[in-house]
Formats: sequence, structure tokens, C-alpha cells
Amino acid sequence: MVVLQRVNMQRVFPSLCNECSNNNMVPFVLPNMMLIAEKASDTDFSKHIFPAFVPLFRITDPVQVRCHTQEDLA
Repeated sequence: MVVLQRVNMQRVFPSLCNECSNNNMVPFVLPNMMLIAEKASDTDFSKHIFPAFVPLFRITDPVQVRCHTQEDLA
């Protein structure tokens, strides 16, 4: 399980973050980013994941981005 989490943090999550450069792709990658965030350690979350999420909170278009973030944070 540790290996899988390490792969998620070192390979999968950075690739998902790269896809977020296109706002139209964010609704499709955000659920997977949230799954990785849920399983991450506190250190990984504060060091890698939270800084990647900050720009996503500012996106207003497409609307699905706000819906996904509000649903997952609730």
C-alpha cells in the first residue's frame, strides 16, 4: 500500500496537476485528485497537494469545478 501511495504522489498526482493547466480538463481530473488527497499523509497533503489545489479554488469556469470542490469538501 505504501508503494501505491508513493506512485500516486510521485507519478499520478503531478500528471493530474499538469492537466489542470487546461480549465476544461479540471472537472475530469479533480475527482481523482481528491481521491489521492484523501489517502495522503498530513505531510504530503500540506507539502504537495494543498499548494496544487489553491489555484483550482479560483476557477469559476467551467462551473463543474466549483460543484466538485464543494461536494468533496462537504
